[in-house]
Amino acid sequence: MSDFKIRTETIKSSKILDYFVETNEDREIINKLKSNSPVVLVGSRGVGKSFLLKVAEAELKRDIKKQNTIHRPPCETHR
Repeated sequence: MSDFKIRTETIKSSKILDYFVETNEDREIINKLKSNSPVVLVGSRGVGKSFLLKVAEAELKRDIKKQNTIHRPPCETHR
């Protein structure tokens, strides 16, 4: 049986959220990463530090994009 592994570095930023399976602990870490407070992630190689950082980055980009979207009401028919 072979181990299936994907390195975070090979996942495109636009696809990172497709691979994310959230846990309560992960959500807590991501929320701290998205805050204004400095955070240091400590852990052994391969535990997911870079992955969580990329998820936080993707969520921030998504949230900023939503905030910058202009919602216009439907156009009325001109007479």
